[in-house]
Amino acid sequence: MEDRYLFLKGCKVVTVNSGDDIIDGGVVVTKNDRIDFVGTEEEASRKYEDIPYELMEYENGMILPGLVTSHTHLFQSLMKGIGCTLNLDDWVTKVIYPMSMVMNFDDCYNAGRLNISEMIRTGTTCFADSHYIVQKDENFDGMAAAAKETGIRAVLCRATQNMKYHPDVPAEAIEDTETALAKTESCIKKYHLTETGRIRVGVEPITPIDCNAETIKGLFALAEKYDTLFQCHAAESIGELTIVKNAHKMGIMEYMHSLGVLSPRTMMIHSIWISAKEQQQLADTKTNVSHQPLANMILGDGIAPIPELLSRGVNVGIGVDGAASNNNQDMVESLKATALLHRVHTLDAGVLSAYDVLKMGTMGSAKCLGLDQEIGSLEVGKKADIVVVDTGSLHLTPAIDPITNMIFSGNGRDVDTTIVDGKVLLKGKRFTSLDEQEVVERARKSAEKMYTNVVL
Repeated sequence: MEDRYLFLKGCKVVTVNSGDDIIDGGVVVTKNDRIDFVGTEEEASRKYEDIPYELMEYENGMILPGLVTSHTHLFQSLMKGIGCTLNLDDWVTKVIYPMSMVMNFDDCYNAGRLNISEMIRTGTTCFADSHYIVQKDENFDGMAAAAKETGIRAVLCRATQNMKYHPDVPAEAIEDTETALAKTESCIKKYHLTETGRIRVGVEPITPIDCNAETIKGLFALAEKYDTLFQCHAAESIGELTIVKNAHKMGIMEYMHSLGVLSPRTMMIHSIWISAKEQQQLADTKTNVSHQPLANMILGDGIAPIPELLSRGVNVGIGVDGAASNNNQDMVESLKATALLHRVHTLDAGVLSAYDVLKMGTMGSAKCLGLDQEIGSLEVGKKADIVVVDTGSLHLTPAIDPITNMIFSGNGRDVDTTIVDGKVLLKGKRFTSLDEQEVVERARKSAEKMYTNVVL
């Protein structure tokens, strides 16, 4: 098969590499699924003079590495806007479980395609999913089918729960340790590193209060065995902290540290209610943190100590969380929320710049997922996961500082082109293969069926 070259020419190339290089009038060239060149148009023209390529030219296009969503829940896309005045525990038991317990393969497939389509539309090229509706094995298959079909890069995590921390948690959601480990390993064997590595499978105890120590340690052992991501929701609410302190006489991260599961392959999601000692434990073990600013605000959970974690050297990525607790999958909005939340919390307008949060949502998130050698920056040899933002619109003019404008004046709908693995999934703000209307119609039907189970 002949090599395929894409020649992307924009007004600016933001590499997010170790040197933070930004190239005015820059060019990115892809060869099949990899980045083959990053530099000036003059250099590219000489190098590819005799090589046939497809030119994609953007007069006002800012070329960026694809955004990486370090945490979401695909299935929750069918629950957006429901129960938005509830706190975390009530929301989970009154909305999430009643709706999710009736989901089947088709519902999960429809939810997955809806969620992923929104991510592609708004510039996300890779995400990590938390799938904790495991009462039917086919549900995970539905999510995997959606990821495979849409062309996005994904780390699909089968989450498990074997403790009933709340009386309203349905019995069908609970599985014993042996079952949890066996079914998680089965998902890994079935889907991990499929689609030429585009789809991976991670492992997850939902929270430290959802799983016993045996299950948490067993899942971490699986992550080590298959060299994959271990993730866990942790320290999201005061209620969770209270339960752990009462049971174990220590903080949540202290408890997870005592189990030996803090590590460079570990991503702790939320990490709000943690002490200075626990922050240092995360730093010492090189554990990653996934920050969900919008979900934390919507649910009234609290504010994660992100500036403090960064100052200690903890790698932090950004996620959108589920479309139910955030209500959209727009990473640009989450980047903006990150900057604004911590500026007002610290009373410091300089605590996080637009570029700081962009870097957290690309390289930071990629490192959270163990993929920073493959994605997260525009560098030769890395996977061709690329987005182009149209900076010429009314609300982004004047584009004197297009990065700042994108974060504070724009949103994900300013993305013109989304490329994953060298394949163009969105061009001219239109999907190249997905039928948007069909995705919407199927998702709507599934959601209407599920909503009949909700009593608010």
